[in-house]
Amino acid sequence: MLRRDFPEYYCKRHDMPPLQLAPLFTEDEHPSVEINLDEERNCYLARAIEYPEIEESGRSLTMAFKRMADSYRIKQIDEAITLYQNVSETNAKVAASCSC
Repeated sequence: MLRRDFPEYYCKRHDMPPLQLAPLFTEDEHPSVEINLDEERNCYLARAIEYPEIEESGRSLTMAFKRMADSYRIKQIDEAITLYQNVSETNAKVAASCSC
């Protein structure tokens, strides 16, 4: 608790510079969300402003938000898989060109 609540005092007590103390939490990126009532479709539309392709509907605000959040998580997973595949392909090419 001392480290979490009083990091400056913790560093002084343990003779360490404050820069050496790693952050306890990392900031998680969250998109901005817009939810509107679409009277023509008789539902709520939730969309991630940074990702206009992510738009979901629901009969309630909560349902629209949950569906949009699920779509956002799927997008994050797809991006992680693509990154992993790209790194794997690059590593394979480097390994093939370096074989002696």
